[in-house]
Amino acid sequence: MISLSSTSIYEIENDRLALKIDKETCALTVLDKESGKEWSHPESPVRVFNPSWRWPGGDVCLLTPQTRKVEEIEGGARITLTDFKVGRWRTHPLKLTYEIRVDGNRVSLILKELENMEPEAFFYVEIPYLFGCGDAQEDGYLVLPYAHGYICEFNPEIEPSESTDYIYSGKVTMPFFGIVKGETGFAAVVKTPYDCMLQVKVNVEGRFAISPLWIFEEGRLNYQRRIDYFFLPHATYVDIAKTYRKTLIEEGRFVTLKEKIAKSPVVGKYLGAVTGEFRELTSFEKAKKFFETAHKKGFDRIIVFSTSIPRPWRDDEVDEDLLKKWKDLIKYIKSLSPEYNLTFYQNYVDITRGSPDWNESDKVRGRNGKMPNNWFTTYLTCTPSQVKRAQKHLPKLRELTGEGFIYLDVIGIKGLYECFDPKHPLTREDDAKWRREVIKAAKKIFEGVAVEGTPQDFLCDLVDMGAYLGIYPYAVMRPKDAPRYISRRVKFPVIPVPLFELIYHDSLLIVNPGPWTESSKYWLEDYACEPLHIPLYGLLPDDLSERSLRISKLLRETAFAEMVEHKFLKKVPIYIDEEGLYHTRDVQMTRFSDGTIVIANFSDEPYEHEDIVIAPHDFVIIKDGIAW
Repeated sequence: MISLSSTSIYEIENDRLALKIDKETCALTVLDKESGKEWSHPESPVRVFNPSWRWPGGDVCLLTPQTRKVEEIEGGARITLTDFKVGRWRTHPLKLTYEIRVDGNRVSLILKELENMEPEAFFYVEIPYLFGCGDAQEDGYLVLPYAHGYICEFNPEIEPSESTDYIYSGKVTMPFFGIVKGETGFAAVVKTPYDCMLQVKVNVEGRFAISPLWIFEEGRLNYQRRIDYFFLPHATYVDIAKTYRKTLIEEGRFVTLKEKIAKSPVVGKYLGAVTGEFRELTSFEKAKKFFETAHKKGFDRIIVFSTSIPRPWRDDEVDEDLLKKWKDLIKYIKSLSPEYNLTFYQNYVDITRGSPDWNESDKVRGRNGKMPNNWFTTYLTCTPSQVKRAQKHLPKLRELTGEGFIYLDVIGIKGLYECFDPKHPLTREDDAKWRREVIKAAKKIFEGVAVEGTPQDFLCDLVDMGAYLGIYPYAVMRPKDAPRYISRRVKFPVIPVPLFELIYHDSLLIVNPGPWTESSKYWLEDYACEPLHIPLYGLLPDDLSERSLRISKLLRETAFAEMVEHKFLKKVPIYIDEEGLYHTRDVQMTRFSDGTIVIANFSDEPYEHEDIVIAPHDFVIIKDGIAW
């Protein structure tokens, strides 16, 4: 039902929602009839600016529409903003049009192409701005799709902070977010994520908010955008994650692990495999001893992505002695267990000058024509050329290792990038499409493909494993020739929650070796988490400990199960030390669709759950009513 109930308010209503649009300001108010909760903006719903237009003090100069028009369309309303004023005197002919459509508990905001932009002009459009923001004094939290997932609780004591990151920036791994207030909330799903940033405000003027910030550029990035808001009368971060999962399934973009294994049965042999780079394995002798130790301890499934054992190839030459040693070692470890996979770690994104494949013509270039550095002294290879490099190198690796996995570094976690070389230009969306082609090329050669990161989820329907992304919001960097430092994803305090696993646990395998492993002494960084996060999140085991043996044996079949619940059984604030490092001291539980329950006791005291006592800093796996 649509009505013009007064001269100043435009109303849209269905059985679930009642919307009001203020015709003077275009502010949107949404009433969730089932919960009685009302969601709105504290101020103007749209902010438009060119990032290079600034006041003398440095603040951006906003474009303010002088004319606003609201009109009826089928199922919603169309809003047109024109006659933009820039500063006090200047005007701009920009025309901005967006639609608001209602269907059930969903409100869609569709932002049309901008009109009357100058050639190559930039405009940032923040809409809906501060919608549904929380007050610092309220009971609630932000749901943040960074890494594995975080929530940020409303709290007036938090130091004010802002964060603006592209979706698929390497920080934001999934295109959704949410806000929970009391027992109600909403999930927002960004349907056009590639040129969208999320602006997070934490206790800024007492507000907690997440707003999408859309990037427009005439001639390159001027296309229609869309975000869907789902209003939930009963909501937690679990419900918000499940709302996003439901949209993936409805759109046919969710592929289960069972479906992947049906196409590539070898992947199924490595459920529960102890997995990692194990950089301390610097020789054939050390690698042989590692697999022998694993065999003696009862581990029957191992994947080692070798980074340190000397390879038999240099340029186009083959060291026959090294090649024989590789073949003999692989034959030997296969005799210990057919599910032992010694394979390779490959990086087709980064390359240094002087490398055999160095070709300056296929490197990513910025607007200034220069090649940006990526990792210290490396440069970025434009993704179409990464496909060619993979097709060139992977067949000989597969011939040596036999069936199993290959690990492709960087590609799953590096933020999407643009290239301005006129010979091979890329938008972020182009980059995402070409990265998928790299994975497809690898899948034609290897049965299983692992990539760095959870990974960013535009790859999740293709890859079989995500590897190396910390659960805490930072990485501890340990360069060989520089002081240790901490690289942070967000500056404000958060609580880690398994949003990614609530969505994707039954779609791919995930491993995250932490700083307690032997390998950490050799790593450039630690993928920050605690040992108990591994079973709690349903991740692959990462070392040869008793903890890992339990995980390997008891949770391997649970890889096919959806994570249906996560909750805090005993909630204790995370302790953040003087360095800013996190220390979890609570008790958490996850439950999977096959009935498996994992309880992790991060605290210093025993915890009792239904007559089961969990020792401090230990966990239990409950299957068929039996605690292990």
